[in-house]
Amino acid sequence: MGGVNPTTSRFLDLLDFPEIERIDYVLNESEEHYFKELKEVASFFGIENLLKKVSVSTLALGPFSKLIRKGNRIVNSSRLNKLIYSRLREFNHNDYDFIWVGDNDFDGSNYLFAAARDYFGDSVMVRSYKETRFSKKWEELYTLTNADRLIFPSREYQRFFEDLYGIKVTGFDVADLDWRYSRTAQWVRNQRVEKLSSKDAVPHVCILTGRALCDPSEQRSGFRYYFVPIIEELVKRGIHVHLHAMRIVESVSEVRNPYKEISERTGLLSIEGPLRLSGGSQDYEILKRYDAGILHPPVPDEKDELKRFQEINVPNRIFEYQMADVLPISEKNSTPAVEKIISETGFGILFESYDELSGILHEFASSKMTNEFDVTKQKTFRDFSEVLISSVS
Repeated sequence: MGGVNPTTSRFLDLLDFPEIERIDYVLNESEEHYFKELKEVASFFGIENLLKKVSVSTLALGPFSKLIRKGNRIVNSSRLNKLIYSRLREFNHNDYDFIWVGDNDFDGSNYLFAAARDYFGDSVMVRSYKETRFSKKWEELYTLTNADRLIFPSREYQRFFEDLYGIKVTGFDVADLDWRYSRTAQWVRNQRVEKLSSKDAVPHVCILTGRALCDPSEQRSGFRYYFVPIIEELVKRGIHVHLHAMRIVESVSEVRNPYKEISERTGLLSIEGPLRLSGGSQDYEILKRYDAGILHPPVPDEKDELKRFQEINVPNRIFEYQMADVLPISEKNSTPAVEKIISETGFGILFESYDELSGILHEFASSKMTNEFDVTKQKTFRDFSEVLISSVS
């Protein structure tokens, strides 16, 4: 149960386990179309038989989005909980060995857990985490204290929640629900693509993102998706940046688009189309051309709610970069969880200044070095599936 992101094909790893007899996915009706990718990738790899284990059901939560956004108000929280509960009645308590409330990169996911806990009663319930903020919410505290098992992307989440709620967080495993499908990872690795820098000796850096904001004052994510300062620092050092955004969010207060302005002024920012990164897609050949990839820009200290989350967050694009042999870039002391991954895998760039970063990238481009990610250190959704299954065994 929960929201899903476009890479539903990773669930093929879970479906491949013989002990998994059936999975009923329950999600917001607006996200049902994402399962098209699951079917397409299954067809590409010739494993459509796994789809016989799958059913997809939806919860019509669209009319209640305002309640979800205002869920900090107790009256709205109570109403929302009852509304979700009423939509769970079509599911038989006795049909399931366990309930997994998974992807939660959407508002209201903890309400879903609370309602499901009430409805399914004593059923085993596992909660995997990703998106959150350093801001107290009753429904999040309820989830943390009522899940039979928790799955965090990193151990840093334990300290994060203990500091926030003043509780002892136990009974958790560590695995990232954004790890990619194992067959796709291997398929991408076998592709041989020449780097752009091998042709022009210029470093080529990409940004994969769902949104690129033109205004850092946007309330929800602000500086995490405001790439203008880091792009300016790179292009003035002769580094070519390629922006692949699903959407560039215009500012409500300014007419100009800073990304277009930088592109026109310098010629070193290419505003590219969004990439569809999925098994069988030719877009991986585009991604593999780049030397390195930006994760998130640093968040100012005064944005404590956001900054504390960024410190523990592992953006899913790092896994795409790893698969495509694109070096993830992170500023030292800005994202400890990411720094840990880069240090443990030996793949990526940690920098203290933009001059240092520029020197590393230019050396890489001029020497035509190759830097391939160590496949033995590649985590996939098969690894996550093993953790999920063992958590209820």
